[in-house]
Amino acid sequence: MIKYTGILVFLIFSGIGFLLLRQAVNARRMGKLAQKWPSTTATILESVIEEEPSRDATGSVNVAFRLLVKYEFAVGGKVFQGDRVSFGKATFDYVTASNVKAQFAEGKEVPVWFNPENPEESVLAPKTTVGMLSRVPGVFLIITGVVIGLVAILY
Repeated sequence: MIKYTGILVFLIFSGIGFLLLRQAVNARRMGKLAQKWPSTTATILESVIEEEPSRDATGSVNVAFRLLVKYEFAVGGKVFQGDRVSFGKATFDYVTASNVKAQFAEGKEVPVWFNPENPEESVLAPKTTVGMLSRVPGVFLIITGVVIGLVAILY
């Protein structure tokens, strides 16, 4: 019975770890790729700061803020709308979020980078907010899953 539990824990931990790792790697890759995309001018239609509460390991509530932006741009005579500021999930303290919001104020014209093969895919800041440390939780869960799985199988 314990072997099956260990294998199940291995599959769950490793699966979640793999998904987190893949998400971090993909966001970083897309940020680098977008830097090579062509750019045009977009008009900001909406810019809102949203509260994002979360709990840490001790149960304390932390509040982060993220910027929700909608913009419009034209490529080849066709109008597109987008909402991606950068690749990855960027959260800020309120002061930083307010400063970033000022850069993308409603009605402002800003550069937008778009995928030439699919202009619906666009970004205002062609970089990633995902650093190397974003890979740590995924790697940790994978290693934990492997260790638990090995212990369950060997003992």
